[in-house]
Amino acid sequence: INDTQETIRFTDTKSGAVIVVAMGLIAGVVTLLDKYYTLLNQLMVLPKVIAIMGIIYFSVCLFISLILSLRSINPANNPNNHINIGDWQDMPNTKYYLSGLTSSMRWEDYLWELNDLKFSLSASKYYKSIEESNDSDLLKSLTLELLKLSYIKEKKMQRTKAALKWIEQCIWTAALTTIMVLITFNSEIALSWSVKNQDYEIFLFLIVGHAVGDFLLQTSWQAENKSRIWKALITHALVYSVVVYLMTLIAGGISLLSIVVIFLSHVLLDRGNIVKWWLKTIKKEQADNTQIRFLVDQSLHVLILLIVTIIN
Repeated sequence: INDTQETIRFTDTKSGAVIVVAMGLIAGVVTLLDKYYTLLNQLMVLPKVIAIMGIIYFSVCLFISLILSLRSINPANNPNNHINIGDWQDMPNTKYYLSGLTSSMRWEDYLWELNDLKFSLSASKYYKSIEESNDSDLLKSLTLELLKLSYIKEKKMQRTKAALKWIEQCIWTAALTTIMVLITFNSEIALSWSVKNQDYEIFLFLIVGHAVGDFLLQTSWQAENKSRIWKALITHALVYSVVVYLMTLIAGGISLLSIVVIFLSHVLLDRGNIVKWWLKTIKKEQADNTQIRFLVDQSLHVLILLIVTIIN
């Protein structure tokens, strides 16, 4: 029980750290809001679209991370409702953790220590309940409290872990958005970008490069470990990007922005989180459905290549 309580305290500390980081990011954004707005108005069409999409996703990630951290520190449900008591006929009469005040808290009780506010259970009554309990009842009480604490610990850990992932998404989004805006800012792409004027013949060579890089040249080790090991993922994404670029040289090549988009999107998709989210949220399918997962993964890759064709 003591170890579980220490884990809960440590998890609360991590959640508090996430809240501090999130509030720091919010304060930084609010402080420089005027400068961001002025800079946004100076951007051309493509970098402005990239910046707006990045800002929206950054804000969503930040909000979700903050909410998860707050819910982790201050859960709103009773753990008793989430404990399966199995075949127990009766609940233990003796309580390990005591709670309740008589009478209820008033506004003045939050400011001063008033003598008429008492703990709900008297010492004599609690002593009597222990005296009347047998060893089995006491053991049940300890078991129940350990399970409740373990449930609280697990829920807090999962929420804090999710909050950390969302704050990580914030940082990655800010970095990638900045890089892509800098690449496209005042470039020929930003000045003359038009969907109608694109040479869609290059899309064919992108598809061929995709087939070669994603199937023929991907090793079994990379395929099995790219969702878990960064080395496998990065080496595969690099080989894939180089192969796709070499294929497009037949049709005149692609821009630096296109290469960056291909590499980063391939890393994000092959990491697996986006595909899992799409299966669960959009397709309403189980993530272990191999065929559907493969089709979703390949469809997203083809969609990225079409976007590359448009912006190239």
